[in-house]
Amino acid sequence: MEQPAIEPAKPPAPPHTDDARSRRIFRSDFLREYRRRADTGDVLKLSPRWVQPCYWLVIALAVAGLSYGDFGRVHEYDCGPDVVRFTDRADLTALSEGTVADVLIRPGQPVLPGQTLVRFYSGEESAELERVEREFQLQLVNLLRDPSDPDARQSMARLRAERERMRSHLEERAVRAPIAGTASDIRIRPGQHLALGDPVITVVGTSPQLNVVVVLPGHYRPLLKPGLPLRLQLTGYPYVHQDLAVTAIGDEIVGPGAIRRYLGEDIGDAVPLSGPAVLVYVSLPRRGFRWEGRERPYYDGMLGRAQVSVRNQSVLVALIPGLRALLERPNG
Repeated sequence: MEQPAIEPAKPPAPPHTDDARSRRIFRSDFLREYRRRADTGDVLKLSPRWVQPCYWLVIALAVAGLSYGDFGRVHEYDCGPDVVRFTDRADLTALSEGTVADVLIRPGQPVLPGQTLVRFYSGEESAELERVEREFQLQLVNLLRDPSDPDARQSMARLRAERERMRSHLEERAVRAPIAGTASDIRIRPGQHLALGDPVITVVGTSPQLNVVVVLPGHYRPLLKPGLPLRLQLTGYPYVHQDLAVTAIGDEIVGPGAIRRYLGEDIGDAVPLSGPAVLVYVSLPRRGFRWEGRERPYYDGMLGRAQVSVRNQSVLVALIPGLRALLERPNG
């Protein structure tokens, strides 16, 4: 009798360990990711990777903004018209009413102190002076004949005083140069009738200094002081400017009329003025400015516009004005 075949025995099933059980429950991709992050302690990350760098970027921008708001400054500027003027100059005017008889000088011609530049018609004064001189000579002869004559002495004293008075009047009929320099501006012609104080001629010294007179609103006077930065821009040259510093400041706030009188009749009417103002003075370090690759000289009376930085504050205070009172509160 044939015996049935004996089947080999099956190996015992491995024990159901936790690792084996987990392989059946979870996918292999999750298990690999889990083991890679096992040291971080994170169970699951839902945020994208770019969130954390953006978080630090926002913090950095916030810190930078606060720093700029604290250290950045916002400047307040005071603007006004300006005039280029020569400091070493003499504006000569008519000392009395009269008619111009002769102009003895030309523009650009050098002059000496005391030199006669303009003569006025002086027919009456000259004739009166000649009469007084004749009477004075006659009385002088009478006095020499009889030195003890009191009438001759009294007449001599009277004629001497009258002669000096007539010479003084005749002196007013001529305009003479007070300084050595150059005749720069002649505004009269022979035969022209002038009133007392009318401009006649301008004499510029041998080494004139350039000065800029700036007219600023008067309410900024408490904020102005020497050394403040000033930017000068000439009319007609939009891309030319100079950074200068305030040299001196007027102590009084005056009206447009007083400023025009100070600037002179030649240029005062051309300066736009409105309301009380204060005069600010600035020295020009150079005799000219550069335009289109060439050096151009300054001329007396050139107009422009200037701006002065009168006050500055932090950006944070400018954005939140209420902080000013908090920061300026006295301690204690």
